[in-house]
Amino acid sequence: MKKCLLFLLLSLTLLFSALPALAATGDKSDATLDEIIVNDEKVSIRNSMSVSIPMYADEVELSFSTSHSKADVELECSENCEYDEDDEILSLDSKTELDVKHTLSITVTSQDGDNTKKYTLNLIRSYSDDLLEKLAVNTSDSAADKGQVLLAAKDFQADEFKYDLELADDSEAEALYLWITTDSANDVWVNGEKVKSKNRLPYELELEELGDSIELKIEDEDPLKSAVYSFSLDKGSVSTAKSALDELEISKAKSSSSSKVLNLYPAFDPKAGS
Repeated sequence: MKKCLLFLLLSLTLLFSALPALAATGDKSDATLDEIIVNDEKVSIRNSMSVSIPMYADEVELSFSTSHSKADVELECSENCEYDEDDEILSLDSKTELDVKHTLSITVTSQDGDNTKKYTLNLIRSYSDDLLEKLAVNTSDSAADKGQVLLAAKDFQADEFKYDLELADDSEAEALYLWITTDSANDVWVNGEKVKSKNRLPYELELEELGDSIELKIEDEDPLKSAVYSFSLDKGSVSTAKSALDELEISKAKSSSSSKVLNLYPAFDPKAGS
């Protein structure tokens, strides 16, 4: 009986000691990514992945792991970049254009070298979408009477950074008003001019001095966090008669070099043509 128990224990010991080796043998052909983390955010693993990064970032925290710890990972960039494996930092060329995309090709090769799997990670530069709470654009400085609404507050989306504005052809507006709601600690710039907190509701832009575009910039205390909203402006065929001619006077008085009276010649006859 004792010999049987001893034999059973020896068999179980040999079996359990062999399991890790068997499992490792099976994993040697595994070439899959298990996890990718970009700037402390876990990314869902897909063949092609896209992640937003701050507009002005020149480096990104990037770490990844494979299902098999001994699988090999190779990283290639579409543009100049350098990856520090020890610090897990990806250095990038600085860019300032919206939606610039840095494409990383990730190739995982299994431990046995028989299998490879490729992944694509797109790092897309974007502005922060949590700096501007509300925005509306209209032709009135009154919250009650909004005049013509060029951008309603309900149509503003913080993660949409480009808008088209259009004035009605028959508009007699002399100014546009931007109703800007953001944290008072944030800096606000409109067409390069810094806007004081008290002037944000609303901020006035005179149409006569305004071109065909408006730029609204919001800056956080963190220099990497910012947002720039661009607006193209179509003024339509807004009448300029009011600014071109303030007054017209018709008189029978004799005109002189010093007078501002304009005489019609021949004299105007209201009965003519009747």
